[in-house]
Amino acid sequence: MAKEEGYTLPQALADDFDEAVETMELGGDQEGPREVFERLLESEPDHPRLLLALGLTYFHEQRYEEAENIFLKAFELYPDFSLVYSHLSFVYSWTGRCEEAAEYAEKAIKLDPESPVNWNAMGLRYGHDGNYEMALGHFLAAYALDPNYYLSSFNVACTYAVLGDTEKALEFLKTALRSRRFVHFAEIDPDLASVRTMREFKALLSEAWKRLGVN
Repeated sequence: MAKEEGYTLPQALADDFDEAVETMELGGDQEGPREVFERLLESEPDHPRLLLALGLTYFHEQRYEEAENIFLKAFELYPDFSLVYSHLSFVYSWTGRCEEAAEYAEKAIKLDPESPVNWNAMGLRYGHDGNYEMALGHFLAAYALDPNYYLSSFNVACTYAVLGDTEKALEFLKTALRSRRFVHFAEIDPDLASVRTMREFKALLSEAWKRLGVN
């Protein structure tokens, strides 16, 4: 069991939390999920999962400074929680602070080497630095730890596409498209440009639209 599972929410809050997370990850309006997380924090002040989720609503809006401030608050309160480090690494990767991204991702993996989120964080650091071979290795490690962590399979697909292996890219994209979240991202992510015009890609996307009811 990954150590991150020790920071669970009370069951009474779990359903609202899970529903808000699902909405947040679709990448649309973040205000609704943010309001839910803020309300839940009134019941469970400073709970690490709620703080990280709240920070992610800002991260998805590219409001990186606000996301970082919330993640740093979680870091001060929970210095042994690996996901705090990986979430800070996400911010630093996307803002070009590659050394800090690597530092926090390494600490996350050291704290919990069984968490796919932590290996994915290190993969993002290498990907943003243009080291796609190293990025791929870390994304594949995340996928091996949890094939249902679809962010890793999507990142594997993107990296294979960048590296020119379209067959592997489509293989992992098929897995990622089990999640509604990645149907939209597959249409717009520039890393998938090499496969987007392929008949196989269009067939995968069409099947996902029908299965998930995505317009």
